[in-house]
Amino acid sequence: MPKINNLFIVDNCEVMLKTTSLKFKDQDFKVHTYSNPEEALNAMETTLPEIILLDYFMPEMTGAEFMVKVSERLLQNPNWQVYLITSKDFDEEEQVSMLTLGITKVFKKPVNQEALLAAIEMYQAE
Repeated sequence: MPKINNLFIVDNCEVMLKTTSLKFKDQDFKVHTYSNPEEALNAMETTLPEIILLDYFMPEMTGAEFMVKVSERLLQNPNWQVYLITSKDFDEEEQVSMLTLGITKVFKKPVNQEALLAAIEMYQAE
């Protein structure tokens, strides 16, 4: 897998931030964690992520609202990957909506860390 410099994890759950960041640090990612989506958006002014792991339900904004705010940046770098992590059961229309916003893939909580890593590796190999 090619070297990925910056991976953002945006989730208001501290346990998710810690467990996921440990998994990806073991894989030589430069991990940046944010419990507040506004912090992640502000950080993008100076650090551009290649991958974003994004929670859907957060107090400040939903994953969809975050994607609307970040969509202009995504258009500037089409190689970004955004993985939505959610406890919500999306119907087919909602899943299409998420993909339209630029989500690479949707994962249901609790996330299988190995499956998430495999999806990222597969995307990188393309």
